[in-house]
Amino acid sequence: MSKKTNEVSVNEYKSALRHLLDKKKIDNKLYFNILTFHYSAANQAITMTELAAYLGYGDYSPANFRYGFIGRVFASHLDRYMPADKRGNCRYFSLVARTEVEDSQEKKTGKEFVFYLHKNLSTALEELGLVQQKLTV
Repeated sequence: MSKKTNEVSVNEYKSALRHLLDKKKIDNKLYFNILTFHYSAANQAITMTELAAYLGYGDYSPANFRYGFIGRVFASHLDRYMPADKRGNCRYFSLVARTEVEDSQEKKTGKEFVFYLHKNLSTALEELGLVQQKLTV
């Protein structure tokens, strides 16, 4: 029976990260670069536009796909059920980050989501030695 929550413990994230590392036929380095980029961002907050620029994409769509893929791998490994939104899309990214909508000076159409890395995922990345722990002053 799958769980209907996106609350994930540090140990569950560590298990999911190990699974992602061991997954064959995918570019593990790309996905860990994405997680490292997010971890290293100010307040561990990014937009898909920022991620797209980091990855060298012209717009946010392929970055959004890559980010969602991480969530799909986590959901499958952790046996998490992700309900669909109004458009029928599962919000797999919610296993990686929480979101808020923020005004964007760069976008003429208005607002875009800001993704905040889940604290337990941040801790799991640190404990597995996949990132260098940030020093706080």
